[in-house]
Amino acid sequence: MAPFTNLNERSFVTAVYRNVEHQRMNRGLLASVERKTLIWLANRMPAAVNSDHLTALGFVSLIGVGLAYWYSRYSSTGLILAMVFLVLNWFGDSLDGTLARVRNQQRPRYGFYIDHILDALGSVCLFTGLALSGYMSERVAIGLAILYLLLSIETYLTTYSLQTTFRYRRGYRDCGHGHGADLVGCKARRSPASE
Repeated sequence: MAPFTNLNERSFVTAVYRNVEHQRMNRGLLASVERKTLIWLANRMPAAVNSDHLTALGFVSLIGVGLAYWYSRYSSTGLILAMVFLVLNWFGDSLDGTLARVRNQQRPRYGFYIDHILDALGSVCLFTGLALSGYMSERVAIGLAILYLLLSIETYLTTYSLQTTFRYRRGYRDCGHGHGADLVGCKARRSPASE
């Protein structure tokens, strides 16, 4: 099976429900560099590694971020560990879908479901770690976790019910990779097909 070399020109379909396609469009400042990097990495990923492995890496990394934030209460090394785990989360969470598309092994419904469920659970771990770190009050951490989950619910319902194309734009960083701050500043627009 030949890998896609210009996958960045293809539409990224994240979910198909009742013959309705939902697309994810990332047009952030670093979006094209990230997309090319992910395709480059996916084309060089060992055959023994599949998208489920990368999804698990992303999820376990978010648990690691939460534990590292908790540990930062006792040692500043925890903050360095949190950064390492966030990079691992980006790697697993961003690369899992790209690897499935490059290998033509997409499972849109399963992928959409498992990605978002694990992002929500992992974010709860992240915010719990922040609450226990001493760097953020428990009330603020709980408030942010609730805000993240409410915005996630709104995003999923909008995607499903309005046949939306999500356009990710947020200055220097793309949105939508399982972190509470990702949904802040992201815009949802109705796709031309739904108007």
